[in-house]
Amino acid sequence: MKLQKVTKNDPIERLAVGIHQSVNSDLKKYQEFYKSEHGEEIPMGLMVEEMLKSFIADDKSFQKFKSTGTK
Repeated sequence: MKLQKVTKNDPIERLAVGIHQSVNSDLKKYQEFYKSEHGEEIPMGLMVEEMLKSFIADDKSFQKFKSTGTK
């Protein structure tokens, strides 16, 4: 499982987004998978946030841009 067990929470800022039904269905299935792997439920918003954090951390070009302000 790519998403590790979530152990901390930072202050929350709300963001409303619309997603396709197929993506929502997969996210719900991933919630089930998370529970089967870690033995506890994860709120949808927290799970999506952790996925986004992982995606951003893995984007080397963005990390360079973030640290220097250029590509």
